[in-house]
Amino acid sequence: MNLSNKLRAACVAALLVLSAAVPAQCKTLGGGCKNAGTPFCTSEPKVGNQVFKISGNFCQKGMVLTFMGLCATKAMPVPNLGTKCSGCTTFLDLNFGFLHFNHWPLTLPIPNAPSLKGITVCVQPVCILPPNGECLQISQTLRVTVQ
Repeated sequence: MNLSNKLRAACVAALLVLSAAVPAQCKTLGGGCKNAGTPFCTSEPKVGNQVFKISGNFCQKGMVLTFMGLCATKAMPVPNLGTKCSGCTTFLDLNFGFLHFNHWPLTLPIPNAPSLKGITVCVQPVCILPPNGECLQISQTLRVTVQ
């Protein structure tokens, strides 16, 4: 094994050791819009959990888009997208790409892959309120760490 492969193997081993110390968790970070609601996990985000689900009791009259991506280190203002809502924040790192899902609650089967241990993502549901979608009601951000 050459030096590059040895270094790579050592880094992977160190990451696995460090990630094993991180407990599975769902933690609300805050952010969002005032009184917009809080998402929560209905089970632990563990490797092999085929029924992992994120839910919440908000957006009774609108359509939910759920965004998931890297977590920011601090709350960032949400860009004004021409809506009537303002002053909303997110812990999603808007500098990187993110995924979105258009169903709620969000079910995310977690594969039985040990390499996923320690992965952390942030999830933030957004409610598009009728009648004209004039307001985006942004929930608090949920940080999910897989164990």
